[in-house]
Amino acid sequence: MNQRIDPQTGEILQRLEMPPGMGVSGLESDGGDRFFCGGGGSGKVRAVRRP
Repeated sequence: MNQRIDPQTGEILQRLEMPPGMGVSGLESDGGDRFFCGGGGSGKVRAVRRP
């Protein structure tokens, strides 16, 4: 799960949950609607679109 949190209030602004059983390592955004992450133990890079 990835969350965007307001640094001043601590309020959760946005939450992104990965499919069950999917492990990730690292997370980057393209500044739009896509995130890129390492696939945990699989060695693959995954692109995930924000719903």
